Parts: sequence; C-alpha cells; structure tokens
Amino acid sequence: MHVRHFPCQFDYLFLIAEYLERHGRFALAGYMYLFISSKYDNLLWMQLRAANALWKAGRWDESLKWIGEVNQIRPTVASYLVEARIWRSVGHWQNAIKAYSKAKEILEK
Repeated sequence: MHVRHFPCQFDYLFLIAEYLERHGRFALAGYMYLFISSKYDNLLWMQLRAANALWKAGRWDESLKWIGEVNQIRPTVASYLVEARIWRSVGHWQNAIKAYSKAKEILEK
C-alpha cells in the first residue's frame, strides 16, 4: 500500500489507532499500530501497543509474537506486564509468573 506523506502523518495515524482502541475495535487498532511501526521510527513502541490491542482482541498468538520481539530488543516493565497478561489469558501460569518476575527485577534495579 502506497501512502503519501504529509505533515504530522504519524500523529494522525496514531490518533486513529487510539480512537479505534478506545472504541473497542482492538484488532483493527492493533493492525493500525503495526502499519505505523512499518512506516515510522517508533517500532518498539508501536509493537508494544499492537501486542496490547491484539491481546484485548483475543488474538493471543499474534500478540505473543509482537511482544516477544519487543522483549528481545528492549524489554521494559510495561512490555513484561503485557506479556504476563497474554500468558495468563492462555492459561500458561508459569510463563506469566516469569514475565511478572522480570518486570519486578527491572523495578528493583
């Protein structure tokens, strides 16, 4: 898909994705965040947002894929909390506990 660039395009696309998420269109918001991540330099932040939105949409495999990429490159407390919620949703309690523990380790540093 070809997108013409215009001033503040990132801001507009991001506002649309946030709007979709606020109005319960979680899967569409997740894909919008992924589109944004492919066009702009905010890759990890957009992948984190996408993983969270896809988790809310019940698309756990996709959300695990994206949060896994984020946590491989630059894990944060927020990214580990998203990962823990996803693991909890699919019933993988040990993985959820590990992710919560990693978030706690970051906070304790």
